[in-house]
This record gives sequence, structure tokens and C-alpha cells, in this order.
Amino acid sequence: PESVAVEKDFYELPIELTGTGDSRELETAMSDVEGDAAEIIRAWATATGNPNFRVTRSERQRFSLYIALQLFRTKEQRNILSEFQTRILAPGQDRVDDAELHNHLLWNSDLVQESADQLTRYIWIIAKNSSDVRFLTSDHPVVIKDSTNTNWLLAPRVSEVGAQAILPLTPTLILYCKE
Repeated sequence: PESVAVEKDFYELPIELTGTGDSRELETAMSDVEGDAAEIIRAWATATGNPNFRVTRSERQRFSLYIALQLFRTKEQRNILSEFQTRILAPGQDRVDDAELHNHLLWNSDLVQESADQLTRYIWIIAKNSSDVRFLTSDHPVVIKDSTNTNWLLAPRVSEVGAQAILPLTPTLILYCKE
């Protein structure tokens, strides 16, 4: 079915927030980042058997933006922002539409880029899965673990000391980024 795992206009911006007058500008920009990440993943998948394989600085910077975007773009993140807004608003204070608040965070705040910059400085390890059990991805592909490696962290807390970002790249490759 065409509508599986799709929410229409999830990233639609109010026209006044766009530079082009296109309400789908955010979705187009994220699609460009995802296309770049897909090319990087293909290159890594081809090169991982090479003992001289190294992730380049450019790949690390570009892929860090992709990871940060994956952390912030989810419906779960929108729900967290909605709950936060509910808790901080004074009685009678106007509420910002949840979608508008979330898309503003993605489009206009420095938070996504700051998280990407943080991830760029992490130690990166690409591991190969040789088992019969393959990695899966979802609409929330990045998970964050705490410094003790025992607790999964809710929300994109990559600035936490010792945090780890974990992301399956393919059914047989996984990326570990450790602070």
C-alpha cells in the first residue's frame, strides 16, 4: 500500500518560513541530505573489505548531518516537543501548532547542526555483521545509549558525556559513534 509509514505533509512549512515560497522546501532539503547519505553508505559498503578504508572528513561531516536529522525529524520528537510546550506554557498563553514548532526546530534552529558538529567529533566505528540475523532500519533508525552502555536515551541527547549513537547502515553494516 502506498500509505504505509507515510504521513502527508509532515514536514510542510508555512510559506512565510520558506525562502522559495514552496511549503515543501524542508522536505526537499531533507531529501537532498538523505540522497547524499545513501551515496556515502553505498561507498562504505563497497570499501569496508579494504584494510585501508577510512571515513573521510567530508563524509563524516555530511553523514553527521544525516544522523542529526534522523534524530530530530521523527514523530516521537514532535510529541516530545508538544509535551514540553504543554508543560512550560502559562495558563492562557497561546500554543504553537505542534507541526509548526517541530518544523521550525528542523528548519530554523541551530540545534540540528550543533548536534551534527558534535557527532563529527565522536569516534566512529563501522562494524560488519557476519551472523544470519540481519540489521533492520525503521522510521527512527538512530538510537542513543548512555555512557554505561546500559540505558537507551530518549530524545537526541548526543551532547551527553559518553553517549553513543548507533545506526544500522545496511543489513550487514552498523555505525557506532561514541563520544
